[in-house]
Amino acid sequence: MDSLFLLLKLNCTRLSKLASAAAQARTGLPGAQAPALLMLSMHGPRRISDLARDLDLGKPAATTLVDRMEKAQLVFRQSDESDARISVITLTERGRAMAADVAVMIGEFDATLVGGLDEHEEAIVRRFLRRLSQLDTLQGKA
Repeated sequence: MDSLFLLLKLNCTRLSKLASAAAQARTGLPGAQAPALLMLSMHGPRRISDLARDLDLGKPAATTLVDRMEKAQLVFRQSDESDARISVITLTERGRAMAADVAVMIGEFDATLVGGLDEHEEAIVRRFLRRLSQLDTLQGKA
């Protein structure tokens, strides 16, 4: 079967493994730390719940991720100005430097992914992927 869904699922899993391995080999960052640094670099200080949403993680997983990043001195926590019970996660100088390395690496990944595609084909792929990010369900319409 040449199912679009299965092709996407298998290749997303494969791509994720390749990216994680490359990120760890290049930066020493395990798992979701590289994308977390990139999100914090792009969006600035974030609440853990916002970072969890950005990375499509549950709050407990995001909390564990932040704990590990804090131990690695990539981020620090501070109290939210409007609600002291909430922690805001901010990049350290080391975290900002690592985020810059991750951004360069992601640019290289992008170049590899679009290699061989012309501008029109790349635009179609980007439009399709943006559409995927807007889906709320895969349920068919009855």
